[in-house]
Amino acid sequence: MFRYQGEERLQLWFVSPNECGVFLAVTVLVSIGIFCGCLLIKKRYIRYTSLTLTILLILFQQLLLAGTYSRGGYLGAFAGLFFAWLLCRKKAVLIFLLTGIFITFSIAKGGSRVGSIVRVSSDASIANRILLWRGASGIIAQNPVSGVSDAGGLYHAWYQPLWLDEHYGGMISDPMGITVQYGVWAGMLFFAIFLLPLYFSWRYIRLWGDYGGLFAGFAGALAGYLVSSFFSTFYMVNLICWTMIVLLTIVALALLILLIRKKVMPKWWDFAIPIAGALLMGSGIFLWGCVENARLPYSWSYRELPWQERHKSWECHAVPKSDIKGTVICMLSEKWTQDNYYGDFIREFGRALLNNGYELLVAAPREGRTGKKDAVEYLREAIAVRPERKIYLFGVGRQSQTAILAAAEVNAVNIAGVAAVNSPARWPFEELSPIEFINRISAPVILFASSGNMPDAMELAELRNKANLPVKTVEITMDDRENILPELEDWLDEKMD
Repeated sequence: MFRYQGEERLQLWFVSPNECGVFLAVTVLVSIGIFCGCLLIKKRYIRYTSLTLTILLILFQQLLLAGTYSRGGYLGAFAGLFFAWLLCRKKAVLIFLLTGIFITFSIAKGGSRVGSIVRVSSDASIANRILLWRGASGIIAQNPVSGVSDAGGLYHAWYQPLWLDEHYGGMISDPMGITVQYGVWAGMLFFAIFLLPLYFSWRYIRLWGDYGGLFAGFAGALAGYLVSSFFSTFYMVNLICWTMIVLLTIVALALLILLIRKKVMPKWWDFAIPIAGALLMGSGIFLWGCVENARLPYSWSYRELPWQERHKSWECHAVPKSDIKGTVICMLSEKWTQDNYYGDFIREFGRALLNNGYELLVAAPREGRTGKKDAVEYLREAIAVRPERKIYLFGVGRQSQTAILAAAEVNAVNIAGVAAVNSPARWPFEELSPIEFINRISAPVILFASSGNMPDAMELAELRNKANLPVKTVEITMDDRENILPELEDWLDEKMD
């Protein structure tokens, strides 16, 4: 249940009130279009009956919309009604716009909710969304062609302020969400799909004659959705998505039939103007992202790796804009990559390294024999392009074992340190047992372990001590995964100092 200042927010059968709000905003505009169509019915009894029922339906929909306290729904409804009125200039549409405003301000806290739209500094929800959209634009600028599948994790990793403790699965905006997931071309296509029928509606509304009010309601519904879509993610909601597909189809077919019947041939600029608008909006998001990335004290990139057969694998790479002191390679297990936790790792640990002048590589190899092979190849590739730079290798979770095996096999002179978190000492397969390889690492090793894993860490440390190889064990708390990060940061600062 959602509430606004103690008032319950209506959501009907939707997951959130915002989804309910945009659905009501669209359907109330369709109802207003139907009302305008009912005005043309010639039989008095049928006309009065249909008008009365339609008025009651519209007022009921407006009351429900007001009860959602959805700011996106409010803006969409008001923008759609205003656009419909601009098209047909009918007094009835203007009256319904006024009744919608009156009903919204009449309910408890309605005026406060509308006023919060412009109170950005005092409303955390809006301020946080602006931060989210700024980050989304930066992600888009980094991946403009193909997009990324985990924008929420990347925002959390590279853009979300440290003082903001939130996790976002999406961008809370249809244009931003579609563009960040599929690329700038998809965002431009999204805008074009709506701008084309809206421009044609405005350009040829005069051809509708008395039926202009009926068509204006449907066109206004498209405009209302377009406005609302900037403030929440709706395209993944089946009912709303199919409603808009049907509505777009109706408006497009109606325009096509109208132009054919009236024997009107559209001019080339009728297509060029809305398409140019879509291109400008998509390009604007990309340029906005370029500005956001220029403000960061580091540059970052994201790429998918051809490692995983069943699960997607990726690499995050970041370089400080200052002089580089060394390279930190973090290998995370699949568990750490779930629920955007790699974003926590980068945000709370990786950014500190970047701010201190260290290059950061974060990857998630497979586990077992194939994981060892992936990690070895990855480490060799990283060292090959950085032959004179100190390399520090971190293995976290199950990849602590993989990090030890990879460091032992490569054992390059510029590997300056290896850290392993809760690494087992032994494994059913000898070729995967860290105890067989731990002494092949000439660089200093630090073994972090919780109380349950400390015996393994002590066994590995004892073996290195007998060989007079540098090693250190640190007991950590595993009540919260984040407790690992300060320990790792302290060790790295000590090593690099």
